[in-house]
Amino acid sequence: ALNYCAQNIPVCCGDQSSCDCYDQGRRCMEIAAERLGFKLGQDEPRIMIEQGKISKPIYYIWNQHDQYLGGQFGSQNPSYFYQPTQDTIVKYNPGGKSVAKMVCVTNPAAPEKSCYIHSPTKYDNPETTAVYDWVISLTR
Repeated sequence: ALNYCAQNIPVCCGDQSSCDCYDQGRRCMEIAAERLGFKLGQDEPRIMIEQGKISKPIYYIWNQHDQYLGGQFGSQNPSYFYQPTQDTIVKYNPGGKSVAKMVCVTNPAAPEKSCYIHSPTKYDNPETTAVYDWVISLTR
């Protein structure tokens, strides 16, 4: 996300760019990371997977028009945020049984906002069933 914000591509929080707030020359993500004790360029899941630091299977699921990572209706910005991690999970397949996929899950109460919810597994739907089945398969 930090790389995209440097190109003025907002990838988080609707139309608000993660580069918009500055404090003594530091970007928002840098400020937040410092407060959380998170090391940019080291602690990202994608990097940890590439370095072999994560060996457990991961089920990585994301909604193609995530309302918090790209604004309303049809933004492609969530793919900037989620796709690099998805590609890394597919390439390295931690634990040998990892799954990574973009989905289109719609809130039944707002069907006009297709694929828009931030947490695609919070409603009963085929994707939720797939995640459940995957977890059960790992415990057998």
